Amino acid sequence: MYTAIRTRIWAMCIGCIVVGGGGCSSEAPLAGSSTGAGAVFILGVERLRAPEVSSVDVYVPVFWFDPDSSDDRADRTAGFYMTVAVSDGAAVRMRLYDQQDQQITQLSALSDPVPADPLQEDGTWKLSSGAMEALSRSEGIFWEISGGASGLEHRFAVAIPETGLGSFMTLEVYAAEAPDGAAIGADRVELVRDFFYMAAVGDSVMWGNGLTHRDKFTTRVAEQIEQETGRKVILQNYSISGASLLPPETGGGYCVGLCSGEVPKAYTSVTEQLALVQRPELLELILLDGCANDVGLGKILSGDTTAEDLETLTRQSCHDVMFDVLQEVEGLANHAKIVVNGYYPFFSEQSDLTTLEQWLNILSGQPPSDQSGGVSGGGGQDSTLSKTLEQLITNSSIFYEVSSQSLEQAVADVNAETSPPRAAYADAGYEPANTAFAPDSWIWGLTEKDVLPGGLDLGYDLTLFPEDPLLDYRAALCTDEGVQQDLLTCLYASVLHPNPAGADAYTRAIIAQLRKLGILPAK
Repeated sequence: MYTAIRTRIWAMCIGCIVVGGGGCSSEAPLAGSSTGAGAVFILGVERLRAPEVSSVDVYVPVFWFDPDSSDDRADRTAGFYMTVAVSDGAAVRMRLYDQQDQQITQLSALSDPVPADPLQEDGTWKLSSGAMEALSRSEGIFWEISGGASGLEHRFAVAIPETGLGSFMTLEVYAAEAPDGAAIGADRVELVRDFFYMAAVGDSVMWGNGLTHRDKFTTRVAEQIEQETGRKVILQNYSISGASLLPPETGGGYCVGLCSGEVPKAYTSVTEQLALVQRPELLELILLDGCANDVGLGKILSGDTTAEDLETLTRQSCHDVMFDVLQEVEGLANHAKIVVNGYYPFFSEQSDLTTLEQWLNILSGQPPSDQSGGVSGGGGQDSTLSKTLEQLITNSSIFYEVSSQSLEQAVADVNAETSPPRAAYADAGYEPANTAFAPDSWIWGLTEKDVLPGGLDLGYDLTLFPEDPLLDYRAALCTDEGVQQDLLTCLYASVLHPNPAGADAYTRAIIAQLRKLGILPAK
């Protein structure tokens, strides 16, 4: 039985694979290729272990043998089987790509290994002298064991010395090659030494509104863990824009499948996200944030919210509720370390007054002709705007300071119940110059754009739009049925969220805590 089977709809291309013709687009051989064998599909692998909670094509070798029966671990060789769909098994080639040093190593195709199937009754592999010689030179080898009755399925044995296997390798299988050496119609799997299971739950800061995948701090943290531990991170990310710690009274639920974390159709709470985590007992790290949406951005930025009320609500949400959630997390994933991310001041004295005014007017739905009138909409606009800015600065400062103290205390309180401590608090360290519309902002701002994205019609023209690269993506989804946000809020959802510089600050803060928790080596 295969230890992993990858479902393929390759039968649709059988005709073109057999004749090597066109009709499978990019999977068909290109003019000038060295062979007409066509596309290759990996149907299954054996003696490779897949991750427990992911469908990605990444595996850990589980069978190791010593070709010369010595006790030297340096001679260990990984052996496994692959079944592929290809018209001509003799045309198959394999090569390894080391993702860290970016080197390519060709595997040697053997034509006469004896016996054809190396598996012995005692579970070891026995190879021919030619295979042994190749392995002694640290060369990876492969050979065909059998062809399927259809003539399309071919089973191969693969042996790769441990000395030729880095921590992160891509095994590429192909049967056609372009003149520049590029594989045509190739399929591939990733070979790694071990898995590291990690989860991320939280709100739009954790999700990374406006950030591409590679710029999100969840991605950067995973890459750092891989780089320093040599283990492949299997990340479950259930964070989503608009999430609160506890389920909201309306609009909550499970946002899975085609639902985007950038444009939610349900404000999945952190507690609901935790229920979605698969095999939590495997987790070694959980990144978690939340409480801003429990407090409510409207209350944080409202001039009607008193400092006393804001402090009370923030302390209740960011300490009391967070403490309960952390206890739930510890019970759910009893081996995982937890890093709780803090927030940042949204505005400061260095925030640009004009840009702030324009943003407030956009969110209020005022067309450009009215935007010049300021947020007061009448006389005394400068005074009113100054007071508005002052209130925004005061409230965002209160929320940042109280939420930081409360989250850090919640972590300390939950650590007091465990030994050794399992949780840590990460503060990204925003300064006044890094706040929204400030000189060195770590927060997405606004930029001029000639036309509305996605052909949207708001009934009036706008010239300032979010500066993040996902604007057009959001615009295409913001009018979908069931989207929780109104159109303007949806379009401008990246504003007030960390940009790549802010994500980098979060990454540094989290990495520092991972060293204290022992997940990464101390420096």
